[in-house]
Amino acid sequence: MMLRVFSLFKKTAIRSEKMKKILSITCVFFMVLGFAGLAGAVTIDFNELPVGTQVTDQYAAQGVTFSLLDVPSGSSLVGPVAVELGSTYLPASGIAVRPSVDNSIFYDIVMDFSTDISYFSMLSLDSDEPITVYGYLDGVEVASVYYAPGSDKQVWEMVLDGGRFDKVVLDLVAGPGRTGYAGGPEIFDNLEFTPTPEPGTVILLGLGLLGLVSQRKRFKK
Repeated sequence: MMLRVFSLFKKTAIRSEKMKKILSITCVFFMVLGFAGLAGAVTIDFNELPVGTQVTDQYAAQGVTFSLLDVPSGSSLVGPVAVELGSTYLPASGIAVRPSVDNSIFYDIVMDFSTDISYFSMLSLDSDEPITVYGYLDGVEVASVYYAPGSDKQVWEMVLDGGRFDKVVLDLVAGPGRTGYAGGPEIFDNLEFTPTPEPGTVILLGLGLLGLVSQRKRFKK
């Protein structure tokens, strides 16, 4: 009788240990899925593009596609191109709005992101014209930053921070959706953005953490 009770107790203990291991593995699995969804900053330097590439969806896998607003036939976003002679920017490459007629009429650059982002940064190279950066969320403008014209050999960083955006528009000179005289090639490089975690990612991470905390309390008992 005692042997039978001991054997039953031993089997129960083994099952309990197995359940603990399974629960721990499950919790860790949820956490791994959660951490995998916490994407870090994404940087795109456009260096691998062949000269004359029309930039559209080449970076869709990284989470962004490019287009132009109100574009006439033949105009496109092209890269990489050489910067202005005498520019202080190195390396001498970037992407430029390349109109089809006389290189003087430029169009707003649109960047659509596959997930919301919380930070946007891009370099403007050799532009002596004003640029406004607009941030949109679900079709509504939620942020804008105006950059006054500088030297045509100047490099400056355009930034949107402290919000959520799913689209960023670089307004070149005249206003969203309109054209303007820029007087030379508008060139941009080194796009950087930070995706925000999806709600499902946060839930998975939270489930994993709660499960591990619960398991730890049981082990202490």
